[in-house]
Amino acid sequence: VFFLTHQFLKLCHVVKAALCVCGFHPECSLGVDVQADVVLLVDGSYSIGVTNFAKVRAFLEVLVNTFDIGPNKVQIALVQYSRDPYTEFYLNTHQDVNAVVKAVRTFPYRGGSTNTGRAMTYVREKIFQTSRGARANVPRVTILITDGKSSDAFKDPATKLRNTDVEIFAVGVKDAVRSELEAIANAPAETHVYTVEDFDAFQRISKELTQSICLRIEQEIRSIFQRRNDVSASSFRATWTAAPGNVQAYKVRWKSLFSGEQGDKTVPGDQTSTVLDGLSPETRYQVSVIAAYDQKDSEPLTGLETTDVPAFKAPRNLLTSEPTKTSFRVSWDPAPGDVRGYRVTFHPSGNDVDLGELMVPGTVSSTVLKQLQPDTEYSVTVVPVYPEMEGKSMSETGKTSGVKNLKVVDPSISTLTVRWDPAVGNVRTYKVFYAAQPGGQQETQVSGLTTSTVLTELSPDTEYRVTVVPVYEDVEGNRMSENGKTSEFLPNRTGPWFCRPPGVLTALCGPFAEVLGGVKNLQVTDPTTSSLRVRWEAAEGNVRQYRIFYVPAAGGAEDMVGGRAGPVLD
Repeated sequence: VFFLTHQFLKLCHVVKAALCVCGFHPECSLGVDVQADVVLLVDGSYSIGVTNFAKVRAFLEVLVNTFDIGPNKVQIALVQYSRDPYTEFYLNTHQDVNAVVKAVRTFPYRGGSTNTGRAMTYVREKIFQTSRGARANVPRVTILITDGKSSDAFKDPATKLRNTDVEIFAVGVKDAVRSELEAIANAPAETHVYTVEDFDAFQRISKELTQSICLRIEQEIRSIFQRRNDVSASSFRATWTAAPGNVQAYKVRWKSLFSGEQGDKTVPGDQTSTVLDGLSPETRYQVSVIAAYDQKDSEPLTGLETTDVPAFKAPRNLLTSEPTKTSFRVSWDPAPGDVRGYRVTFHPSGNDVDLGELMVPGTVSSTVLKQLQPDTEYSVTVVPVYPEMEGKSMSETGKTSGVKNLKVVDPSISTLTVRWDPAVGNVRTYKVFYAAQPGGQQETQVSGLTTSTVLTELSPDTEYRVTVVPVYEDVEGNRMSENGKTSEFLPNRTGPWFCRPPGVLTALCGPFAEVLGGVKNLQVTDPTTSSLRVRWEAAEGNVRQYRIFYVPAAGGAEDMVGGRAGPVLD
């Protein structure tokens, strides 16, 4: 029995031309567009030392220049590890070879122990993720460079990394253990494991290593292209060459590597292909085929295959709202299926390095991003996390904000007008706080569609601190404050001055008085032997009533009328 499909046995293709032109001419043969996600996993332990680490950087630069780097070409990530792994840059951090080379030349030497197993787990869980730039149906390569024996368990992490379709190459320097490198890297070791006696010998292996990497990438590209029509989210086709002799049937068995899911079927002996359906999406399966004869069965041959990502397996209608000076809300429609959680990543637009990340449960479809930079646009990506792997991502932008251009204008003796620019997002109401300095705080609210209000019944000649706060569905936005002062109580009189009672803001004191913020254009007309008509322009604000005081100009007793609401009095 012999498997022909991708992932069962990776057959070597016949290479008709040169394998790879290395150095500063990134060119792989076979006439295909080269796409790949490559992770450089570099030992930065104390045993290397500063001098040798500079030689590691130079070797990495040679490797980087092998590839044509770009968002739709080869992407490079760099992880340095010692006791703990550290991401120097992600797959989608740098967009061209110059940027990658600059980063490789300058990343620091960190030092520590040599936990290679932990580093490979980190690459699988944190680097080969869609939120970090990893792409579906693109060859994945990890190049490990180390100078010593691992301080932790490494076999299981290496197996798990290879089982996610990652091709591992291992380079050992000086005290590295070759048997350990062979257990980590893919087979055959002749093309995937390289050892040198010291750091000066990197040049000797650089050409052979880069040629092997280029060849495996090209083979993988061809295999991916050939198999896509036979792999879906719930099925794939297994194909094999006929076994020798009188085969009665083929027994096909499969099981998930990550759960108890398994199945089997029998195929007639004259068939060499079958479709396995009813499978789980994005799941890695081990498949075995056994040739059944009259008297006995053959030994099983096995291989691996992964079902595809289902269509629309991503959150939809991603929105940002409720911005404040240092936060905003992110919400989305849930992705279908058994979502265990959502990975939310965010960074200032144009700055991919300053990356924030949080996880929310699969039952939640919104979260508030906090401790953000004021008045800054952010790129936000939400990725659903399923039991086996991550789903498709969706991205949106959001901006921190709040009330802007708050102004306190048009003062009178008892009122101030407050105006502001509308805050971003779906504002329900605005809270307006105001307080005399010193004095107790008062509050009023206006509709979220309103951007001004008049504060009334204030004290004259008094400074107020005014604060406006946008209120969203369940959070308050950024507050902004400004000062304003009411006008001074200044009578302008030409005759006797009377005020009943002194300081009452609703009183017009004396027929010859003109009070700032009070009535204007006072007119006395239509005289008769016993009456006068008095007219005026209405005062600003919520006037409860007008009081009219009058006294004969030649002298005499003062009288008053009041309680009338209109600006005309007979």
